[in-house]
Amino acid sequence: TQLLGPGYALLRPEFAKARKRLKWRNGNVKRIFVFFGGSDAHNLTSMALHALSEPELSHLEVDVVIGKNNIHRDEIQRAVESRGLTHLHVQVDSMAAIMVKADLALGSAGVNTWERICVGLPSLVISFAENHKLILDDLTKNGHVHYLGSIKNVDKSIIKKGILDIISEQLLIKD
Repeated sequence: TQLLGPGYALLRPEFAKARKRLKWRNGNVKRIFVFFGGSDAHNLTSMALHALSEPELSHLEVDVVIGKNNIHRDEIQRAVESRGLTHLHVQVDSMAAIMVKADLALGSAGVNTWERICVGLPSLVISFAENHKLILDDLTKNGHVHYLGSIKNVDKSIIKKGILDIISEQLLIKD
């Protein structure tokens, strides 16, 4: 027996429970969830924080999640401290609880993509591996994520533009 597709994604029970208690989003962006994996080898978290520190985005509340062994932790901590309305969460046990408070996510492909979809959290996604592109193209085509592009082509200005486009055009997925 082959169990294929997102209906068989292996997610922790906290996400199924969170999905049952979801409040529907109205398309307004007030809070952003940032998570590029626990280790975030490419330091996309810092790039996202620099984009979110631009004056046009400084009104947004931000939850940043990283793993305890993130080698960029000091740089991320400084960026969090220099930006108001920003909370750093290290090695959390309750990811779903943080995610459901958000209106938009910035993240990469991987398991967290399925977690974000499970709790109905619209996402701007950056890929850092070639095998991400096929999945992200399909998820974008079907309206599940907004793919910003590969790490090779994305910088803070593209992240900023992606967020501003979502805010101004209310492009959020509302399912």
